[in-house]
Amino acid sequence: MNCQRCKGSLGEEHYLQPMAKGTPRMVCVACYDKLVAPPRFTTFQALLRTFAFSAVAALVCGFLAALPIALLTWNSAIVWIFLGGAMGAAVVRASEDRGNWYYRLIGLGSTWCAIGLSWLFCFAIWLAVGPPKESPKDKGPISKSALVSLLKPGKAPTPTPEVSATPSVSATPGAGQPDQPEKPPSPTTMALVAVLFSLLVIVGAPLVVAYASPVSILIYLFALHTTWKSCARESRDLEKVAPLTESEKTDWSRPDGEG
Repeated sequence: MNCQRCKGSLGEEHYLQPMAKGTPRMVCVACYDKLVAPPRFTTFQALLRTFAFSAVAALVCGFLAALPIALLTWNSAIVWIFLGGAMGAAVVRASEDRGNWYYRLIGLGSTWCAIGLSWLFCFAIWLAVGPPKESPKDKGPISKSALVSLLKPGKAPTPTPEVSATPSVSATPGAGQPDQPEKPPSPTTMALVAVLFSLLVIVGAPLVVAYASPVSILIYLFALHTTWKSCARESRDLEKVAPLTESEKTDWSRPDGEG
C-alpha cells in the first residue's frame, strides 16, 4: 500500500490522519515527521513569505489564465478553479501550512488580484495583437466580455460641416503672442497614471465582467472557495497504527477458511 499523502511506500509502521470530510487517510513515517516538525520561520517571516509568494503566484497564474481568454476566447470555469487551487498551494507553501484565518484571507485576496491581473493581461494582449474575432458559437460560459466591447467601440458618424453665408475670418495670433506648444506630462505623472489604471483594472475588472455576465459570479465564487479550502491547515492529531505481529502476518497470508 502507498501513502495517501505523498504516494510513496507506506511501510508497516504508519499513521492515520483525520480529514475534514470522509475517512482518515494513511500516511507514512516521512509525512508524519514533516507534519510534526517545528516551523522554521517566525510568524512575521511567514507573513512576508506569504505576501511575496502570493504576489509572484498571482502574476504567473494571471498571465497563464489570460492566454486562453485573450487568444482563444475560451473562458471556462476550470481555468479559474485551477487558478484558485494554485493560489492556495502558494499560500500553504509560504506559510508552512499554518492555516490561520488571516493566511486564508491573504489567499482570497491574492486570488481576486490574480483574476484582475488576468483581465489586465488581456487588455495588453488585445492592444498589441487586436481583439479576437467573434465566432457564431461561444466556447466559454461568458458570451461577450465587457472588456472586449470596450476595445471595439462602434463607429461614430462623421459630422457634416454646415455651409454658412458669412465668410469665416481666421484669427491670426498677434506678433507678441506666439503659439506655445503644450508641455507633455512628466514621466513620473505617466507612471503614476499607469499604476493607478492598473490597480483600477485589477480590482474592478472582475466586478465589470460579473456585471456583464452574471454566470461569472458563480465561477469566481468557485475559485475563491477552492482557495479557501486549499489554505486549510492539515490535521496534526495523527494516530499511530501498530505494525502487524508475526501471528497476524501468518493469519493474513493464509487463504480464507484455513485459520
